[in-house]
Amino acid sequence: MTYYVARINGTERTVTIAMRNTAGRQTLSIDDPVLIGWGSESILLLN
Repeated sequence: MTYYVARINGTERTVTIAMRNTAGRQTLSIDDPVLIGWGSESILLLN
C-alpha cells in the first residue's frame, strides 16, 4: 500500500489516502496536483 496525505482545495484540511500498489501506477511527489475519484462503495471516512 502507498499512503498519501492530500490537502483539500479551499480548506486547511487534509485527508489520508491509501492506494493499493499496482504495476504501472504513477507515484506522486510532494505538491503534485491530483484529481481523486472513487465510487462511494470504496470510501471509508474516519475521524
